[in-house]
Amino acid sequence: MKNLFYLSLLAIPLWAQNNILDLRPLEIDDHGTITYQNFIYSRYLVGGKALLSAVHIRIPPDNYREFALGVGYNFASLNSVRGYLVASLSSATDDYYFQPALMGIGGMDRWFAFFYLTCYLPLGDDGINQWLLDPFELQYTLVGPLSIGFSSYYYRPNGGEPSYKLGGKMSYAHRYGSLDVTLRRTNRAQRLELQLRTVVAF
Repeated sequence: MKNLFYLSLLAIPLWAQNNILDLRPLEIDDHGTITYQNFIYSRYLVGGKALLSAVHIRIPPDNYREFALGVGYNFASLNSVRGYLVASLSSATDDYYFQPALMGIGGMDRWFAFFYLTCYLPLGDDGINQWLLDPFELQYTLVGPLSIGFSSYYYRPNGGEPSYKLGGKMSYAHRYGSLDVTLRRTNRAQRLELQLRTVVAF
């Protein structure tokens, strides 16, 4: 059944515009353990009014995998700031989920912000309701392509203890996207986690 997620990618229309790869291949803690990986592919359509997305998440310590396909609509715009409503269907290790989400992205002058907030609603009997904010980031361009900022992550399962990460990030912009390094401290065991991320537009 999960292979349908890969096959569905072939049905994404080739006439779509503004392709974005958001790749977070490595998040490692101070014990050398890979804790999180996230790979996102998006296509923005109709001048950014709509989007299609495919997401793959891995959490190695929990043996957790997730594949999701989503569609989004730009419901609000103000200058270069845009808000999207996104609906996704996901196949996770424990269950299938419907995921309504709210995404905001944009900037003004030297400031840039991005957030993605989603709710996991299980479609079967094995999953649980969950909230995930991954990430909320605010950054400021120092000079040229170099910027620094704040980065956070928040996760709360229904009936469980929340987990969050708070810290800073540094980004280097280039003609095809950006390279990011993020260092955050977790509330669990107060560990430090380093994330490497690249965003590519084509």
